[in-house]
Amino acid sequence: MNVDLHGQDGEEPPAELEEYEQTLLIEKRVTDLTEKCSDFIGAKQGYHIERCIGRGHFGEAFLVRDPSGRRRVLKALELERASLAPPRREAELMQKLRHVHIVRFRDCFEEKGFLGIVMDYARSGDLLALVDRAKETEQPLPEDQVAQWLTQALLGIRYMRGLCIIHRDIKNE
Repeated sequence: MNVDLHGQDGEEPPAELEEYEQTLLIEKRVTDLTEKCSDFIGAKQGYHIERCIGRGHFGEAFLVRDPSGRRRVLKALELERASLAPPRREAELMQKLRHVHIVRFRDCFEEKGFLGIVMDYARSGDLLALVDRAKETEQPLPEDQVAQWLTQALLGIRYMRGLCIIHRDIKNE
């Protein structure tokens, strides 16, 4: 579940959030896949990769700038490796979802064996990062805030259920 607690889509974070935002990013080191993707994934569509922000079994997630300069997330899924979990089906489902508590799908394309799925960027990261930060600083999250996040997640899940979509991998990442 991604949360965007600060500002509107595409805004830069206030200076005091810069250090916090950096703690939410997964390793920034360049990998072979990152190097391969930076040459071609999304370039034809006008996307510019800034850095890798996550890795999974079938690919990586990149922070990108779209053609208008807004920050987005581009999931680059290796089609050959992802054959057991069809990524095209994920993209088709994401296109149908329009809910305030679900990260919005923006674009989808195929290039050189990869499926690129572009979605909004939640600048504050994911719920796991917020919980981890609270643990590190030994400052508990306010109960009313946790209740609000849980309610938002449940509303998103209820919306998907109304479309006969069952998410089989719900986690706070």
